[in-house]
Amino acid sequence: MLAHYHLEVDKDGWWLRLFEALTENRKCGLTDHEKNGMVAKLVRLLAAYVTDATLVPHGAERVANYFLPHSIIKAISELR
Repeated sequence: MLAHYHLEVDKDGWWLRLFEALTENRKCGLTDHEKNGMVAKLVRLLAAYVTDATLVPHGAERVANYFLPHSIIKAISELR
């Protein structure tokens, strides 16, 4: 399922539900490295949406809605 997620992000396909399933289900057993890889893909997708040449505000909002909460949670956990 993780490989499918990466493929979907690369083509900006149906990655949203895969992201939710992988990050919200503890039985998936994702490592921190795998979770960071998933977020890194979203960062690259967000960067592609906000360049001057390809500004896509709705796409950027969609990615940010998934990317930001996980980044904030990670930052808070690192402060502890």
